[in-house]
Amino acid sequence: NVELSRVRLLGMAGVFPDGVTEDQVTSAIGTMLRGANWDEITPKHVIKELEKVLLPGQAEGSLKPFKKPIKEKMDEVMRIITAERDGATADADAEVSAADAAPGDAQEAEVASAADGDEEREAPEHAAAGGADEGAVDGIGDSATDNAQPDDASDDDDDDPDAPHVKGAPTRMEDGKNYYTSMTKAGKELSVGQDVYLENNLDVPYVARLQEIFVYTFAPTDVYFKARWYYREHDTHEYARMLGAKADVEWEGSRLTAQQKELFFSLHFDENHADCILRSCKVFLSIEQVEEGTWRALQGHEYLAWRAYDNKKVHALSALPSKKLKDAYALESKRSPTLKLQAPPPAAPKPPK
Repeated sequence: NVELSRVRLLGMAGVFPDGVTEDQVTSAIGTMLRGANWDEITPKHVIKELEKVLLPGQAEGSLKPFKKPIKEKMDEVMRIITAERDGATADADAEVSAADAAPGDAQEAEVASAADGDEEREAPEHAAAGGADEGAVDGIGDSATDNAQPDDASDDDDDDPDAPHVKGAPTRMEDGKNYYTSMTKAGKELSVGQDVYLENNLDVPYVARLQEIFVYTFAPTDVYFKARWYYREHDTHEYARMLGAKADVEWEGSRLTAQQKELFFSLHFDENHADCILRSCKVFLSIEQVEEGTWRALQGHEYLAWRAYDNKKVHALSALPSKKLKDAYALESKRSPTLKLQAPPPAAPKPPK
């Protein structure tokens, strides 16, 4: 299942490796957080402990691609624990107050309690609107993903010199995210509109084009990106079958085949942590069918797409059937690298007879 493996390997929210369930992650994180100082624990420490508990015997770093859902789960568990502790404190305070109250004060306390109830009933909208905002602020303020960021960032920089970092000032702030036009990883700059390899623990990496680079405001040192996927030939057949196709994708009446360096344009987007970016590459877009010499002239990290996959079918970029595909191609063609190919290497001379 190409879609599922792609999501699992890159750590989309709510998805964990084979053999690890969400309940197991929640339980393990809860055990850690209930016995730890939240000012000292960091997402990095939690990931290492989860690997020991849930993936014994596997290599260190196995859960690193799943950093985003793990951090989200940490925040969720912290909110639950905070609510439990607040509830327990309130109950204890109420018991103390009741024990200290004089018998003659009972009626007065009952009147005060009733008044409090009336006040709550008079302002339900305030409680709903204000309470949600206050809860969000409190949850972020108490979470390890916020308070422990400086220590966590320092640890990551010391242990991983290739750690990604945003570059420059944010271009906009929206929905709890700060957006940037570029980032650095392993000393190399990567920008929106650039093509990259993505780690997938397979021999052949995924290829995608960066659409957005951002950080969450509660975790400003963790860099994420949104990307448009390119498909390889086998992806098109796999995706089509996932959508109910009874046979492989066809092209001009025959089973679709492709050159080794050919990729297929798509409308597929995903968001992932920038840790999974390996390096940059180049994907040229062409509205013309490409000659054999052009394929042979492509260099090591260069690819070419002249067709697009969408909804169980493949179309030439020159004959896209929908406005959505046409608009997507128009956007990407403006920021695609220019196809300047070196002459292909000369064919090896034939041995003398």
